[in-house]
Amino acid sequence: MKRKRCLLLARIPILLAGSALGLQASNLGDAAAKADAVVIGTLTSLLQSQSNVTFDLTVERVLSGAGVPATAHISHNWNSPSAGAAQTTSVTVTGIWLLIGSSSGSWDVVPVKPFNYFGSLFFPASAPPPAGVLGYPVGTPLQDSLAFETAWGLLQGRGDPQDLLSVVSPGAPSTAAVLGAFTASPLTSFQAIGLAGMLETNTTGAISKLASLWPQLAGEPRRGLVVWALGGDWRDTTPAGASQLAALVNSPAVTGDLRAAAIKSLAATHTAASLPVLSTLLFDGNLSDEIWAAIGISAFVNGCNMQTPATVPGLDHLKCSSNQYGSSDTLAHGVFGIGPPERQASDVAYWQSWWNSHPGVH
Repeated sequence: MKRKRCLLLARIPILLAGSALGLQASNLGDAAAKADAVVIGTLTSLLQSQSNVTFDLTVERVLSGAGVPATAHISHNWNSPSAGAAQTTSVTVTGIWLLIGSSSGSWDVVPVKPFNYFGSLFFPASAPPPAGVLGYPVGTPLQDSLAFETAWGLLQGRGDPQDLLSVVSPGAPSTAAVLGAFTASPLTSFQAIGLAGMLETNTTGAISKLASLWPQLAGEPRRGLVVWALGGDWRDTTPAGASQLAALVNSPAVTGDLRAAAIKSLAATHTAASLPVLSTLLFDGNLSDEIWAAIGISAFVNGCNMQTPATVPGLDHLKCSSNQYGSSDTLAHGVFGIGPPERQASDVAYWQSWWNSHPGVH
């Protein structure tokens, strides 16, 4: 089938953005691949200066690697002006450490976060191993053990809940369990991160969980992460998935920001399943709803790829195929992003007319 690239470049900058959450560039699993060993370890004091930090790490358990002693001497060079003059600090910290061995017998660490400060060298963890739904057996793949350990430590009150988004991966066996543990927390900050992670990783049951938890997130500062993940990451191309999003769009209990995100998610799928709700929005008298409906319908008609975070860098969702509905005219009138205000009304009018004159698509 011949491919066409839709080059409405003036509208591209305001297309649905990709993920702004985790699955972050500093993904813990990616960093762990650079290490000789990954351990849970505890320190009770450290000596730091602007150029170096050293400490002795009591190893609680080894997640990967061999030859790690019960106590590992760590020496890490950095450029950290905030550390000041060399001084010893008594502090008890348990974390996930990514170790690199050396011929001298001491160890270095792979930083898990950007910037040169002590907290960038580890993810908070708990000395007692994960238990309950987060417990895992010997032999668990490192990717999953990192997720279980991180979630367990965060739920014990160690660290920022958002750190979980650096260890969950779509389709990983651990993902549903750790995100489920977060959404089951009585704390709304954990619930919001769990929901955002479920949406970002397209975890089954995310929309049902979102519908049940959303009312209690009214005052939660991290609720914006949930909104972003719904619009930018959640993609369900099934009729059932479209129906769930339609229910969010039409629910009087849903806030305006979440409703807008649900519409954006539907508009990004470019599927027949999205058409019933998008066609209703196309005529609802709200220009914002109508333009997003025009985006989704025009992309479907022109046979464009579904938009996901992975398609954004190369604009692969703007690659369209000839099909039974598309034509040179529909391609010329394609709405591939939020265009200038003076164009929006005419864009909507075109697709309203097109929809009314093509009942076979209904």
